[in-house]
Amino acid sequence: APLLRRSPKSLKRELIQHSIILSGAFIVVAIARRLQGESRIAELNLSTFIKIITDTILGPLVSIGTFIIRPVNAIADFNMAWLIPLAAGCIAIAYLISQSPFFDRARQAITFSPDDGDSNKLQSEQSRIFRELARWALIGLVMLMLAYPLTLIGEVTDIDGRASRVHVAAIIGASILWACVCTAIAFIASRYQKRQLANLGLAIYFTLLLGFGLTIQQDFKTAWQYQRAFWTDVVNLCPDMTYGTVILIEDYGLKEPKQILTRG
Repeated sequence: APLLRRSPKSLKRELIQHSIILSGAFIVVAIARRLQGESRIAELNLSTFIKIITDTILGPLVSIGTFIIRPVNAIADFNMAWLIPLAAGCIAIAYLISQSPFFDRARQAITFSPDDGDSNKLQSEQSRIFRELARWALIGLVMLMLAYPLTLIGEVTDIDGRASRVHVAAIIGASILWACVCTAIAFIASRYQKRQLANLGLAIYFTLLLGFGLTIQQDFKTAWQYQRAFWTDVVNLCPDMTYGTVILIEDYGLKEPKQILTRG
């Protein structure tokens, strides 16, 4: 892929070539789905094309936005039982960040003596690091935007529960793009001698993302408890039921955790 090469021989020509290949892949997938009788493709109309365009624009914004919303969700749903494992995780993450080889390069790029006459070399190294980050950010953005055109399921504004599967294909691209953002923050902080503060801030941030993962596991547990209580009530209220018995239940008032469908 041209974007993954450090110094492509003919970037414009290769971009055109790969764009044609990618467009062909889209067409082949669409034809294959249509031949399989998939309704989302067989019933293509103007509204479908509008949805493809809007999803391609809004999807990446929503996907990146979740990296900001999820730590807030973790704080809102924080459970004191998670304090010790999250604290241990925060320490481990902070250590891993501090040992990253990228930050050794960043430190070398910002550490110099004015008497050495290396200011031009310094600027060149800093520019090279930012160009590398920009290249990877572009790769992530392209992957992120290409994740949505053929999804055609649900709404890209859904970020909770089963409906959030619309964002599954965007995980890799969004992760690359957001990793570049976090790395740029750490590098800029290093330039102003705030590397330790940046390491701590990023460690806390990633720990909160882990905390959100724990809230999902908590919802699994809660959903199981709701299911157990539900079927216990059914057995108690309908002791004479047999195989094939039809039981009608109004779902009004039945509880559902936010991330997991209890009766999906």
